[in-house]
Amino acid sequence: MDIKKIDEYALKLLKKAGDNIRKALENEMKIEEKADKDDLVTNIDKETEEFFVESIKKEFPEHKILGEEGIGEKITNLKGIVWILDPIDGTMNFIVQKRNFAISLGIFEDGVGKLGYVYDVMREQIYSAVKGNGALLNGNPIAPVNNSEKLEDTLIIAGYVETIKYYPKIIQLIEKSHGMRFLGSAALEMMEIGSGRAGAFIHKGLNPWDIAGSVVILEELGVKISRINGDEVNILEKGSLIAATANIHDNLINEL
Repeated sequence: MDIKKIDEYALKLLKKAGDNIRKALENEMKIEEKADKDDLVTNIDKETEEFFVESIKKEFPEHKILGEEGIGEKITNLKGIVWILDPIDGTMNFIVQKRNFAISLGIFEDGVGKLGYVYDVMREQIYSAVKGNGALLNGNPIAPVNNSEKLEDTLIIAGYVETIKYYPKIIQLIEKSHGMRFLGSAALEMMEIGSGRAGAFIHKGLNPWDIAGSVVILEELGVKISRINGDEVNILEKGSLIAATANIHDNLINEL
């Protein structure tokens, strides 16, 4: 795996996709429902995924691609090199707010996350990581998280209302902390943990494309990641997630 070449190409694609999205926002978008009225997809989601799939296959025809909108391939294992993409994470924010959404991209080799990217398109901020080399924000190093931090001294991000309904004990933990925040984009919410602006992220159920880029970045920053029951995360399976500084992570696992 020529990790430098892939990293440079991925960053090039992200920047071009961001330019395309910002330009597309000048025009009226086409919106469709998927599972229900709160699960939406736009023509821009689809066009962005198509752009990535076509570009990746042109440069790296042997690589596989798993995308939220199904334009890539049906992936049943992570053998070889696999790109896992959410073209617009936070589609509802994208439609309603025109901000607080991101492109999420993780690149895996034989099941190991090697490169991760979260691109806050409207702020033009690219969080990135190459396994073993730390994490960056627009090319500048991000400091590792404070793993001795206490729950009482930080914020909790509980993704989506259903998470609190399913795990009502979260309310008590929120009351112990400085409070709760919610952005509406799992990728950006996890970057809040990596950037030290919150101590824990908890979510009831996330798909591979929601987390693939973020987990690579957060692991480089020392963030502890697992399912809510403490199990290891299988990146190809939908499931719950806790991403938190080490001390807070262990506290949450014991309490939930």
